[in-house]
Amino acid sequence: MNSSGGLTGDHLVLLGSFTDELSEIYGYLDELFNGNIAFDQSYPLCFFSRDFVEKLLVKKQWGGLCHVQDRSGLVIDTNGDILLCNTLDNVTIAKYGENFTTAEELMVVLNSQEIRNSYREITKYPSVICVQCAYNDVCHGGCIAYWTSLNPEACVALER
Repeated sequence: MNSSGGLTGDHLVLLGSFTDELSEIYGYLDELFNGNIAFDQSYPLCFFSRDFVEKLLVKKQWGGLCHVQDRSGLVIDTNGDILLCNTLDNVTIAKYGENFTTAEELMVVLNSQEIRNSYREITKYPSVICVQCAYNDVCHGGCIAYWTSLNPEACVALER
């Protein structure tokens, strides 16, 4: 991370579904961009080998903590709905004109016990494996939306 807390890379690689291939071509990418790359996390770190994860963490090339997990952002759609995230577009927190009309009213809604409880529930680790993982402070289980279709018990690549 740089002094402002961001990743060191000038080039961002968005991870898709090619985790094994990525670890194989990492050396080439790192050399090609003189180490100025960063990997945006969607998948949990346990999808990758421990050696690969360690390389990325040491070089500060891993990032992408979800804004939902640390409550650092919101998504507003074209209808004025405040969404949890752009992937979970069916999870509406509030609606402009119904639940709030000013920034102050929005802050009251966002800090309500109901919303706090909702965040607490949705940001629970998907598996006991995550709770016990040494990387949980940087991973948090990856993208929350992925856990609607992934089996947490299958994510054990770090043991490789």
